[in-house]
Amino acid sequence: MDAAVIHTLATCERLKKGLPLCLIGDSGTRKSHLLIALGTEAAMAGVRVRYTLATKLVNALFEAADEKILTETIARYGRVDLLCMRTASPSPPTSRSVGGPKRSPIPDSARPSSTASPSAGTSPRPARNPTDSPAPGPPGPRTQARDEVLRKRQ
Repeated sequence: MDAAVIHTLATCERLKKGLPLCLIGDSGTRKSHLLIALGTEAAMAGVRVRYTLATKLVNALFEAADEKILTETIARYGRVDLLCMRTASPSPPTSRSVGGPKRSPIPDSARPSSTASPSAGTSPRPARNPTDSPAPGPPGPRTQARDEVLRKRQ
């Protein structure tokens, strides 16, 4: 991807305009890396960011509907400014990703220059790294029950 495009995306202008961004490409083209980097840049700019897997979001919505708390669940996801969603499960952390300084994966040459400082009294929330989540385990009873209901509907 062209560095100028990454620079433009890192300015969060699309986010300010309410425009969605969908990264599409072959496996191994660093889409997830770019997603995390853009989310990190947004968080460093004071944007509320949440990372999730598409499957996790769908499961959360199904479970919320079953438990009659769908409105609250939708509101919880709606409290963020940027929802970064992946379709595949995260890779386990490597020795390179564990420890070390917490800084943006976007190279300084591609980052937007900014002379504006954050407002006094506010601090940007750090972006949550999706690889911090534990690996998915076996399906729980709610997931199994939901799957059974879906099979019966077919």
